Amino acid sequence: RGAGTVEENDGAAVARFSVGGVVNTSVAIVLRNVWRLLAISFLISIPAIVLTVLFILNRPADLAALQSGRGPVAVSAATKLMLAGLFIVSFLSYFAIQAAVNHAAFQNLRGEHISIRACIARGLSAMPRLVVACIVLFVLMMAVGLAVSMAMVAALAGLSVGGASPGGSVALGLLAGLAFSALLLFLFVIWWVFVPAIVAENAGPVACFGRSRRLTKGHRWGILGILVLVFLANVVACLVVQLLAKIGAPAAATCVNVVVSLFFAAL
Repeated sequence: RGAGTVEENDGAAVARFSVGGVVNTSVAIVLRNVWRLLAISFLISIPAIVLTVLFILNRPADLAALQSGRGPVAVSAATKLMLAGLFIVSFLSYFAIQAAVNHAAFQNLRGEHISIRACIARGLSAMPRLVVACIVLFVLMMAVGLAVSMAMVAALAGLSVGGASPGGSVALGLLAGLAFSALLLFLFVIWWVFVPAIVAENAGPVACFGRSRRLTKGHRWGILGILVLVFLANVVACLVVQLLAKIGAPAAATCVNVVVSLFFAAL
């Protein structure tokens, strides 16, 4: 519902997918329920926020080392462990937020009241399947990367045996990088709705990818267009935040950054 114009099909109304329809409906849902969605995102993010504050307060020297660009080599083992824990909690929080917000969107599209408590409960209940699905996704992405790397190594070995010029090797490397990026983007598009498949249809952590592939079939160029539009909007928002920081308004920049981050997380 709400994804585009409505057509009649054998006497039943069906929504026709369109980029503008999806974007307009998504923005409308967020704006209609902005405080509920922000509350959902904030409440689920509390553990990550607490860990971040503790890290800032207890590890100021290590924080300065990371901000200076010296990287994780310059920090202690305890700090590395804390950062790893923070990454895991943030990772889980992100997908819990996605699941909860997806549930809220479906409630809104059905004309039902969005319950913050029910959305958070739904997001947390979906976490075991989401975690397994993310592991499956990671393994699949690693397999794709390994296959492309092996093909590139074999091609470079063939060039070296044939006495090809270094320029040819560089060109092949660039071509392989572009091919790998295009393949990852393609997989990202066809698996775009694996989280909603888990949340709305109770799909399993493996079946959700097949379900997403079937749902996105015939609409993948449109989905790519949506991704590009959202990416460009995010870039513009980031530029505004950086501009505020440069003109001497760090507090305003921080507030805008938080609101923008939560908005795009909900969107």
